[in-house]
Order: sequence, then structure tokens, then C-alpha cells
Amino acid sequence: MPCLLPFREGEIGTSSEGLEPLVKTIGIIANTRKRRSAEIVQRIVTTADRFGMKVSIVGGDTAEFGVDAPSIDVAELSDRCDVVIACGGDGTILNAARLVAKNPKPILGVNLGALGFLAELSPDDVELGVEEIATDQYTVDRRMTLEAEVVGTNTRVTALNDILITKSNQSRIISLEMSERDRWVNTYVADGIIIATPTGSTGYALAAGGPIVEPSVSCIVAAPICPHSLTVRPMIFADSVEFDIRVTGAPESTIELSGDAQDFRPIESGQTVRIRRNKNDALLVHLQSSVSYYDILRQKLHWGMDKSI
Repeated sequence: MPCLLPFREGEIGTSSEGLEPLVKTIGIIANTRKRRSAEIVQRIVTTADRFGMKVSIVGGDTAEFGVDAPSIDVAELSDRCDVVIACGGDGTILNAARLVAKNPKPILGVNLGALGFLAELSPDDVELGVEEIATDQYTVDRRMTLEAEVVGTNTRVTALNDILITKSNQSRIISLEMSERDRWVNTYVADGIIIATPTGSTGYALAAGGPIVEPSVSCIVAAPICPHSLTVRPMIFADSVEFDIRVTGAPESTIELSGDAQDFRPIESGQTVRIRRNKNDALLVHLQSSVSYYDILRQKLHWGMDKSI
């Protein structure tokens, strides 16, 4: 199926080498701590140039990548680029999603990390991926995101994977009163709570005993972290739910609100965090040559790998 994004609805078509590409500008976000980042950026720029696409690199000195490409500020990313390529681990892709959250652009992930649930490409397939972008051989998956605000303040965070309310490592256990539309759900005595999207269900929420949720399902997962009761289990709610979570019984604890374990904000005992679905979805590129979500699960979680059965 032809891709409708990032173009206006109804503008569909294909392009091929030698013709003007539908995607004209690519923005690259690269994790320079990854060993192969410079090599991958060079290969993206070379392939994009072959198809007549312009490339810009977000932040830093582009000379460290050994390419002749302009550098752009984070604030310019959404306005100046049709597609964003994130080179790194899942954290780099989550960072890219946050940077374009107000004006979402399709994000293509190149996995330079260990797990890479969100990445479409391995380093070996970079040229093929850029070619499929240039020739419109991709679709765009919409992934729901979350937003959280500390009630009565200007503190806000967004997340593609999950919103966390957690105590610091040295703090005592905390109490969290969770309500849904003024209906009391539970008081969790725990190290914290994870409010996750379907995309984030394979992250921290999975480690906390939560379910794996297929990304197209519209729901929100709430998973307590190390609850002080064996009967307290993760729950799944409709994506229309709005949570109020009030921190109680933790006057001496250091408590943090975070989005995707990247954007950390301190909160105090007695404050309430309101969490809801964000109005803007994240857009993830799915290439024609890519495997399915279930293939990724089997590969990453090593399902069916026991040959002794």
C-alpha cells in the first residue's frame, strides 16, 4: 500500500532512481556513543545523495561523522525534514519521537543497540532502507503516545513507551493513590508505577509483569513496580481513560516523574500526576522489506528456540 505520510492526504505515488523523490529531506539523529554511528551516517548520506535527497544532521559537529552535510538545531527538525532516521538503540528512537512530538514526522530506526524492538533496520540493511524511503516502498505506523502533567504546575512530559512515577534508589517505599475519572482504582504501596502504551508493553512494563500488547491495540497498561502485595497485578485500561495518581505517605522520599526514562522531573509527596493519551501519535516507518511484529517478538524474546523439545 502506498504511503500517505508525510504528504498531504491523496498525494500518493512512487518514485525511482533518476526521478524526483517524494521524500526530499532526511534528518539524522545519531547516538555518537555507538561504535558504528559514523559509518552508518556516511552510508545514509551517500545513498540519499544517489537518490537526490538532502540530509541534515541534528546537533553537534557534522565533521565527526566524516560527511559534508549541514547541521540543524533540534527545534528545526520537524519543519525542515520529511523523515527522521534515528541511529542507535531504542532510546535514540524514543528521543527522536519526543523531539518531533508537537509536529510528528515519520521515524526510521537503525538498530545499533542490543535489543532494538523499535528499529526497522539492522546496520547491514541501511542502503536498502534509504532506497525504500526514496522509492516510496514504506508505510507509516501510528503509535499512541502519553502525556503527564503535575496538577497545578507547568510540569509536563510526553512518552511513546511509558510514563513512570518512581522513588529514588535510596528512598523508602511510596504510596500511590490511583483514580480513574474520580473513581478510586487502588492505592499501590510500591517502588513506583508504570503507565505504558502498547509500544511500551515490551519495555519496563514487561519486566514488571505486564502483558505484551500488539501495537495497533488502543489501550493503556498500568503496572506497579515491586508492589508490597502479591495480589496486586498489572491492569489494562481503555485509551480514553484519564488517570490521577497522587503520591502519599512519602514525605522523606525523592520521587521522580519521567517520560520514556529520559525526561525526568522531581515531584513532591502530596502532588497529583494526571496521565492521559496524547493527542499526537508517533509515526514509525515500516519498510516493505521488513519483517512483521510477531517475527520481531520471536527473534528478540527467543521464542521457539529450544530445540530439545
